[in-house]
Amino acid sequence: MIHPSGVFPEGFFLAPAASSKGRRPAGNSQI
Repeated sequence: MIHPSGVFPEGFFLAPAASSKGRRPAGNSQI
């Protein structure tokens, strides 16, 4: 899933991780 940079700035490379954890705020992104 490709999310807008406004919602997921790092979502382009965290797409698989974000999909697994569902929708989470970019500010709360944990690597």
